[in-house]
Amino acid sequence: MNCRGKIVLCVMMAVACWFPPISRPATATGETRQDSRFSGYSDGMVVDTKNKLMWAAADNGKDVNWTEAALFCDEYVGGGFDDWRLPTSEELATLYTPEKANKDGLFVPELIRLSNIMMWSSDRQTCKARCMDFTSGSMLTIVGSRSDVARALPVRTVTKIPANNRESQQTAIP
Repeated sequence: MNCRGKIVLCVMMAVACWFPPISRPATATGETRQDSRFSGYSDGMVVDTKNKLMWAAADNGKDVNWTEAALFCDEYVGGGFDDWRLPTSEELATLYTPEKANKDGLFVPELIRLSNIMMWSSDRQTCKARCMDFTSGSMLTIVGSRSDVARALPVRTVTKIPANNRESQQTAIP
């Protein structure tokens, strides 16, 4: 490779590093299950049509501190979407189903799989943050640097949800 070719290659590599690829929101693939207001999709997403929220079907799988939970959610790319975040306390509370526990004794919709009873919320005050306990429905305030208490469950707000068909088209939520 001549000098000019090396320069072009270096410029291309620098541009690729400086401007990362933009991920386009993809539609969720095939609806697999539905229960009252929740629809589960084969790409691991669960849509709450009542509250216009899309949840990851499972949490991050290990206890983390609040900062790590927020970072996990911010960097999460599920279903082709990259606008995930840590849920608010109010959003977590919408998942609490006091009338029915799942097989693990947690009061969440069957379509959501939690590997711990506690999930971090985005609500934070100084060095403390709020967690939802899915066995009691309590919202607790805990020191955010603790990494032995809670996990992260990504959420995103939706204005459109996947249609109930194999073509994965999107339709507006009424």
